[in-house]
Amino acid sequence: MAVRLAGLAAAVVLLAGCATPAPVPPGATDAEADRVVAQQLVHYWSSLGLGQSQNGRVVADRIAFTTADSWASQQVTCLVAAGLDAREVSGGFAIDSNGALSNAEGIDAQLTCLAQYPVDPRVDGFLSDAQALYMYDYFTQRLAPCLELLGYDVPPAPARGSYLHLLRVGMPWTPYERADGAPIASTPAEWEVIDAKCPALPSEPFSRFQPPEQG
Repeated sequence: MAVRLAGLAAAVVLLAGCATPAPVPPGATDAEADRVVAQQLVHYWSSLGLGQSQNGRVVADRIAFTTADSWASQQVTCLVAAGLDAREVSGGFAIDSNGALSNAEGIDAQLTCLAQYPVDPRVDGFLSDAQALYMYDYFTQRLAPCLELLGYDVPPAPARGSYLHLLRVGMPWTPYERADGAPIASTPAEWEVIDAKCPALPSEPFSRFQPPEQG
């Protein structure tokens, strides 16, 4: 038993830091970010209804990415320039009237501004495809085996080929959660051991995939 425990300890130490992980791949390009924005705009089109353009979808090129903090202000500036009576409201915006525009023209103006000044998804932790697969490889090859050596029941990982899709639809697999979605550890002391023995990915760009914070 003593020999087995010594071997286990050595394996955990090895996983914890003797081997240096490969460098993190580059972040998402503007083209990747634009594809995410295009998917988001579909939901806006569905909620706003049809304007004058074909299928209710205004074709407008992105002028500049915004942040969550600057988005509402930029939208209001764009809408007012288009002729709408718009104002900022609690991080968003409200349109009091279409001014001299018809309802359809007002919808077109909204769709155009949304397309021209979207929030950059990268500021909210969006990963490039290469970064997402890097995370999968780290989770499956280093983190999950390390957690299992510490005695935690880590659910099986999905196939590498399906992981990217699961991540994009908001269903990412992580070794920090049990099969029922609950955290694998329950106390601050347990998480301290996990952090020490099984290091997490760097917070940048993986801030959304760190171990749960424990108070």
